[in-house]
Amino acid sequence: MKQLLLFLAFAFPFRSLAQCINFNETFPVNDRVSNQHREYQFQSPGNLNLEPEKYLIDKDTFFTLGFTKGFWFGGFDPSGNLALTATGYQDSDLGMGPIYNSSGLDDIELCRFFNKEWQIRKIEVESLRAAFSSNSLTVDIIPQDILEWPALGNPWIGEFAPQYDMAPFYDLNLDGIYNPLDGDYPIALIENPEFIPYLFTFSVNNDNVPHSESESTTITIENHLLSYLVNCEEEQESNHTIFTRLKTIYKGLYDMKNFKISLWQDFDLGCIDDDLVGSDPPLNAVFTYNEFGQDNQDCFFPGTIVPEEGAAVYSSILLNNDIQSFMSYDNGAFTTFIQGIDPSSPLEYYNYMTAQWRDGTKLTTGGNGYNPNSINTTQFAYPNLPNDPSGWSMQSANISFGDRRTVTTLFSQDIQPGEIIVLDMAEHVFYTEEVNDLSVFDSWPAAIQKLKEEYNKQINGNYDCQDFMTSTSKKLINLSTLKIYPNPSSDFVTIEFDQLHKGTLFVYNSEMKLIKSELIKGADKIKLATQDFTQGIYYLTVVNNEGKIAREKFIKI
Repeated sequence: MKQLLLFLAFAFPFRSLAQCINFNETFPVNDRVSNQHREYQFQSPGNLNLEPEKYLIDKDTFFTLGFTKGFWFGGFDPSGNLALTATGYQDSDLGMGPIYNSSGLDDIELCRFFNKEWQIRKIEVESLRAAFSSNSLTVDIIPQDILEWPALGNPWIGEFAPQYDMAPFYDLNLDGIYNPLDGDYPIALIENPEFIPYLFTFSVNNDNVPHSESESTTITIENHLLSYLVNCEEEQESNHTIFTRLKTIYKGLYDMKNFKISLWQDFDLGCIDDDLVGSDPPLNAVFTYNEFGQDNQDCFFPGTIVPEEGAAVYSSILLNNDIQSFMSYDNGAFTTFIQGIDPSSPLEYYNYMTAQWRDGTKLTTGGNGYNPNSINTTQFAYPNLPNDPSGWSMQSANISFGDRRTVTTLFSQDIQPGEIIVLDMAEHVFYTEEVNDLSVFDSWPAAIQKLKEEYNKQINGNYDCQDFMTSTSKKLINLSTLKIYPNPSSDFVTIEFDQLHKGTLFVYNSEMKLIKSELIKGADKIKLATQDFTQGIYYLTVVNNEGKIAREKFIKI
């Protein structure tokens, strides 16, 4: 069942201007985040990542995924003029922060406040709920990203508090205002406040900035981007997945015709020199795989390869709508086919979003999809699975080497001022060592279907995931022993505990901002390097696989 959220809202100051046009401060890069199988890092406005992710087979073995991905937006005003917003490798048509009415605001401080990614961990939410239930919640123990969550009316962020729905939250006392001291807390999915992922992130961007990537005019959109991981003890497809919710608010003045939202990806899987791509429209999925199902073990290019004994499929799935089209083009340095290289004008971007090549030729079936003399047009390149020799895939078409980019259109519709579009996506890795050839696609569709079922349970409220945290109905129990030495310290501290077979260590500074986290597996002590920490007081939280918690502090000198 499709659950695309699409509605109108009229509370926005449409004539507002973005504050961050000339804001040039560097985006602060957070630590990489991970669960058992996925590791990634958010790095810039509108881009989901700008360096390879990792797929973790086990604690010692991994292979790299992708290089970058982001979103493209485009449509026509009532006069037929194209407006387009895109992200690329170095440039982006998106800047951090919302589109606010700037009267009375300190624009530089506003930009600085929103020039970040908020990170929330389940352990932090559980700790806040437990403290509130026991009447021991005070502002000084609330992590900074929870205290400063950019949610409706948050009194702790003053004039930067949005006056409309921005970051989602559970409103315990139903007063319509986010305040963690009232027992409110951040959530990932408004449909199911009881679903608290292992980790989720949130950021805001808008396109009311110079368009250095597409060189087009602005659309006037604001995007709220939330991604999350689960970390279930039992095996689930969700463990192999990064979920993302994109909420786009159109704050322009005029209707937009043929407005489209597309996911753009540099879709690498291990070694890039044997990557092929394809689509499965009935599953609303697109994917990359290695030629013949096995990665090149003598890779010339950077990247960690998929092990020889295994096979992998790296997919993006649209969960609450039908994909509208899928195109693939190449890095111009690796091909002489000039109609299928990086776009160089706003119209060329939009053509790719509408299953057309750079010159406007429609995508056709067979071969590489470019045949101006054919009437067999299609919206989807390579729509058959590679294990079907009679179908149209890159494998069956013998497509030569290329550095692939893909454009998957997720939404296509006329929109009005104030319209809000919510799209849910999953980035999934299917890895197996039972086969190491194209028969990996025999099992892949069932894995994607199972992932969709798990997503629907997350939305509907019957998702079963026992991670190393306790459920929300249980109280957090202190570990009996936690020792830190030397304390004070200058270069490192040793953290010693009893029978902590598996868990996570969190380090907060004196402002309760998380500065470091790491997994602990089967250790009774760990050494934490502190030479790069500034002088001051730091707080440690250690959580084991039974949900037991220990907290201590140390001083860096």
